Amino acid sequence: MGLAIAVLMGFPACSGGDDEPASKPGTSATPAPSPITTDAALGKVRGTLPKARADRVVADVTSVVESWSAGAFEGDYPRADFSAAFTDFTQGARALAVKPTSLLSNVAVGSRLSGSRVASRLVRVDVLAPQGKVAGATARIKLVVRLTAGSTETTQVLAGRLALTPTTAGWRVFAFDVRRGEGA
Repeated sequence: MGLAIAVLMGFPACSGGDDEPASKPGTSATPAPSPITTDAALGKVRGTLPKARADRVVADVTSVVESWSAGAFEGDYPRADFSAAFTDFTQGARALAVKPTSLLSNVAVGSRLSGSRVASRLVRVDVLAPQGKVAGATARIKLVVRLTAGSTETTQVLAGRLALTPTTAGWRVFAFDVRRGEGA
C-alpha cells in the first residue's frame, strides 16, 4: 500500500502574540532533536548586534526549530498527537499549527506512518535589532523529512519562515509561512 500525501503548496501566515507559557501540564514531551547536525547561520541583521549576542540568538532560535521539527516529524509511529511539537509557539500560532490540515507536522498522515525522520535541517536567522536591542527574529528554514509507510518511503520538503519574538520564557514562534511538498 502506497503512502498517500496531499501536496499542499502555500499556507497563509498566522499569528498570535502572547507571553503565556506554551506548555500545559500533562502534555507529552517533545522527542530530542535527531542526531543530524543543523546547518545554522546568521542571516541578515537589521540594526547593530555584537557577534557574541548574534551567536546567542542564532543558537536560541535554532534550538526552537530543532525542538519543533523533532516533535513534529520524529518519534514513535503510528501516532496522531503532535501537540508537544508546538511548546515554543504562542497560543495563537499553536492553535493554527495543531489543526488537522497543518503543514507543520505529520498530523494529517501520522496514523498511517510506520516511521518518520528529519534527514536535513537548514536554518538562517535574520535578526531585528534596532539600536542594538534584539526585537525579533525570522528563521528561514528548509527541512527534508523522510516518511515511511510499510516498505514505501517518501521525501517531503518544508521551506519557509518562522517569525519569533523574545519573551521572558524564551523565544516563541508567533507566525509562520511554510510550504510543504514532495522533494528529492
